Amino acid sequence: MPEATVNPIVQSTQMPDRAGKNKTIYDVSSFEIFWRNMVAGMGRAAGNILLYFIFIFILGYMFSLLVWPTLKPVVDGYTKLINSVESLQNVGKSNPLNTGNVEKLLESYGIGN
Repeated sequence: MPEATVNPIVQSTQMPDRAGKNKTIYDVSSFEIFWRNMVAGMGRAAGNILLYFIFIFILGYMFSLLVWPTLKPVVDGYTKLINSVESLQNVGKSNPLNTGNVEKLLESYGIGN
């Protein structure tokens, strides 16, 4: 008679636990099931977060090499435009005509003393 072969999948599921006996889902407490699944879920979440950070870092690096050099002149132009608009808004606040000081106005145009 030929010898019975042992299926390796069945054999691996029947490995003894730390306590030395085989445990099925019916032999453990609900807390142990919860705890094992909680630890597995936390490990999976930590791995996903790490992969997301690596992915975002690679995308940012590619953006800085490929896209940013073409957008930089446009952004600089908008920055100058915003600064000039802000300086025009400040002119009305420090206008020498509002304070009645005409000499400051003439000095600002280089006409004074």
